[in-house]
Amino acid sequence: SPSFDLRVEGKDDFPRVFAGCVDSALGLLYRGSVPWLKGKTSPMALTGGPTASPGIVQRIASIWNRPVVTIGTTGAALGAAAAALAFDKVHTPLLPPSKAIQPIPADVEALHRPGGYLDRLEQFLKDITSEKGASV
Repeated sequence: SPSFDLRVEGKDDFPRVFAGCVDSALGLLYRGSVPWLKGKTSPMALTGGPTASPGIVQRIASIWNRPVVTIGTTGAALGAAAAALAFDKVHTPLLPPSKAIQPIPADVEALHRPGGYLDRLEQFLKDITSEKGASV
């Protein structure tokens, strides 16, 4: 996909813009995962770049409303291997997991309540795709 120039007005805007980018990306991933993850409560295993940021790991826990354990920063290959093993019901961990990061209840409420962030993201997607005649 093409890159877009990110212009941030003022020195205090970058943290807000970056947090918005992270929330948008995670919100879209959450939306795509709902059909096969909804209702599950066991800890999610996370690997790769996001594991280096405690804030992003915490946000993932709150968006999915599930505990998150990190299993290393080795990237997508380890994540794919772990997913394949889980699909085959193999429960031997590839790497020892970290202590589980729990969702923050106030964040879960703000994200998941009717009219909360995830509802507004869903409405935004419906609005922009109906304008262009596409479907979500």
